[in-house]
Amino acid sequence: MWNIVKRIIQLSKDKKWKLKLAIGLAFFEGVFTIGPEMLVMFSVYSVVNDTMNMETVKLIGLLMVISVVFRALLRRLIDGFQSGAGYEIMADERMEIGDHLKRLPMGFFSSGSIGDVTAIVTTDITFVEMYGMQTITKIVNAYVHMGGLGCIMMTVFDWRMGIVAVGTIILANIALKNMDNVSKKTLQNSSRSDGRTCWICN
Repeated sequence: MWNIVKRIIQLSKDKKWKLKLAIGLAFFEGVFTIGPEMLVMFSVYSVVNDTMNMETVKLIGLLMVISVVFRALLRRLIDGFQSGAGYEIMADERMEIGDHLKRLPMGFFSSGSIGDVTAIVTTDITFVEMYGMQTITKIVNAYVHMGGLGCIMMTVFDWRMGIVAVGTIILANIALKNMDNVSKKTLQNSSRSDGRTCWICN
């Protein structure tokens, strides 16, 4: 999954500072995301051990409000950085493709390759522009959530639950790796099909 983040950052060129800043903010957003869940688990732990009192209830409520407010603020900043960078990056990519196409011989446009180019410009770049940038923060949030709630908190409550959580994460990563390999093959076939379709329509 981190390979996707690296490839998007490499694609961003001079806009990469916006994406890196969004990744940093996404880490803190992930912390505030699991905050209420940790507070709920702490509440249950306090009730079970008969240590809950009014002061603890007030503190938990205040921390929950702070977590929600800060998460909303961070999400606003993250969307501004990553979405704005995404449109700017893809605009630059379209300009580079256009400049490159101007230097190609006329024979290129009478071959089947023009369908592949059309598919890239009309489909692939648009898809990356709309969904690619959102993937970065989702991946960061997922790892923070798994590491924070799935491992640390479970281990604090019961070491056996922590072992189960770590094992589940390992198996999930293996499954995601296999799904990624299948997706790459599927996307390659889909791209070739789109290219042939665009060539036939033109």
